[in-house]
Amino acid sequence: FFFAMEPLLFDGRPNSRPALEAPTRRTLHSPSTIAVSMIGAFAACVVLLLQMKPLPESVSASQLIALPTARVHKTTPPPGSVPSASALRAASPTQDAGLAHRERHTRPPPSPLDVATSSDNFAHLQTGNGALHHAIQISWPLLSALVSVVAGLAVHYRNRRRGHHQQHRVHNIPHMSMAAVSGRTVAESPVKLVPGDHVLRVIIDSDHFKGFQDSWASEFPEGSPIYDYNAQEDSAKAVDAVNASFAHTMRWLPSELVNELLRFPYAADAPSAILISGLPVDDPLPPTPSLDSFSNVKATPILAPLAESMLLGITRCLGHPFVPGMASPNARALVRDMAPIAGGEASTGDLLVHSDFPRNVTGDQYPEPEHLLLYAVRGDPTHEARTRVVDSARLLAALDPSDVALLSANKMQATVITPDGKTFPMGKAFHAIDTDPGSGQPHVTLYNLTSSSMRVSSPGGPEVDAAWERLNAAAFAMADPIDLQAGDCLILNNTRCHHARTAFTPRFDGKDRWLLKSYGTSNLWARPGTGKPADGTYPN
Repeated sequence: FFFAMEPLLFDGRPNSRPALEAPTRRTLHSPSTIAVSMIGAFAACVVLLLQMKPLPESVSASQLIALPTARVHKTTPPPGSVPSASALRAASPTQDAGLAHRERHTRPPPSPLDVATSSDNFAHLQTGNGALHHAIQISWPLLSALVSVVAGLAVHYRNRRRGHHQQHRVHNIPHMSMAAVSGRTVAESPVKLVPGDHVLRVIIDSDHFKGFQDSWASEFPEGSPIYDYNAQEDSAKAVDAVNASFAHTMRWLPSELVNELLRFPYAADAPSAILISGLPVDDPLPPTPSLDSFSNVKATPILAPLAESMLLGITRCLGHPFVPGMASPNARALVRDMAPIAGGEASTGDLLVHSDFPRNVTGDQYPEPEHLLLYAVRGDPTHEARTRVVDSARLLAALDPSDVALLSANKMQATVITPDGKTFPMGKAFHAIDTDPGSGQPHVTLYNLTSSSMRVSSPGGPEVDAAWERLNAAAFAMADPIDLQAGDCLILNNTRCHHARTAFTPRFDGKDRWLLKSYGTSNLWARPGTGKPADGTYPN
């Protein structure tokens, strides 16, 4: 009865209870719960009726009515009101011989009326007007069951009408990850998850972000920090931009996607990369920025604030946005525009398989980014540029054991080649395959840029160099090719996978490939699932 009436007691409004109790509220409001409650009430009635013992035929209604109240207190009954013990023995000569023993006691043996009314649960039937109480005892369970059924049906009908009206009021509001706050129930998920060997693909329905542009514009009016923040010049303003972006992004991302993002840095069985498709971009979209060099990227204004806000919000869901010291002079210290640079091979040529700032190479100078995110504002119109992603564990499993032994025993050294032909070592010598200190599992390190700007070799000789080349070739061949187009966001666990990019031909017509890049870290917490230990401080 309580479960049936609960929605009425709490009025059933979406925000009439705290958000954390929303799953419980939805359960209590469901038709299945109400039905079970009504069935339970009916079953209780049946059990009560079955427990009641019928009156013997020898007991008349007049005897029940005339039964004095003193009977309840086990006092001696009036003479002649019930048969004597000797009369009962005469009527039943086969009675147990123990009756003679009970007859010697002052307490009289039980009579048929005693048998009918001895249950403590129904002792009150023997007081006052017995017939009336007996009738009430039989009828009240049936009445309560009837009330439960009627109340349950009324609440169910009321909730259906209310849900129908609410559906019309919120039809322009998307399904949110915080659906408990909105109080809405979504019948069909807007997300499709497609697992892969190297990348988990998350495809969001095209209708999911209807109304997002208006919502974002009202949340971020002109003058908001997202339009002109710079983490190097005003860190407080940058924090405001990140926090506002995170709050708005989480209200729009589907709950299935949020769940994947939250477990991405910590779970040992989480994918090493996630590709999200169907995210919003700025409308109208400005031309792709024209950059003349990597050093000039820092002067680029924020041209796609909506996409940048989404990127910062997703990055904040994974941990904290940050940029290693070597890259911090670029852009706004948190997000960098990735667009073709005239004469820059690294921006359009083949990028070899690598991870960014691996701790085995540059860890003494810069903290290793745990996450690398690429948000496509505009894709390559020629579809030549493909970002290739390979899971390190699968790569290691595919290697020849002899190559694993060579690369584990001998260190490699990266050497930078300047345009005038000079060389200098990049970072420290490293093992391409070693043991991760946190997880105790084998760990792969690949560090390449382009064939003309960096060379990696080993003092161990040509045999080790050949094993290194086979490792890189296997990584490129196994990698999952991804054609990043507008609204795609590729999230890489920089400690568990490697990436590369095929060459493409830019046109410099304002419609070339344009990505936003950010790094993220969750180093405030240790990650036993992935084996990476926590850093002492957050590298901001």
